[in-house]
Amino acid sequence: MRDANTATRELHLLKELGVKLSIDDFGTGYSSLQYLSQFPIDKLKIDQTFIRAMATHAFQVLQL
Repeated sequence: MRDANTATRELHLLKELGVKLSIDDFGTGYSSLQYLSQFPIDKLKIDQTFIRAMATHAFQVLQL
């Protein structure tokens, strides 16, 4: 994302107009959990490869 501040402002303006916002396939490409905390999102669909990677990483950490 080139300009997260502008995107955040515009998403909040859309939300004020009553628009429902969702993100599809979160976790593909460059994904940031930081953005999720800033964006006024109503629904989030997380990509299954992102979930698998998190589960694999958590399993590896537990083995340490």
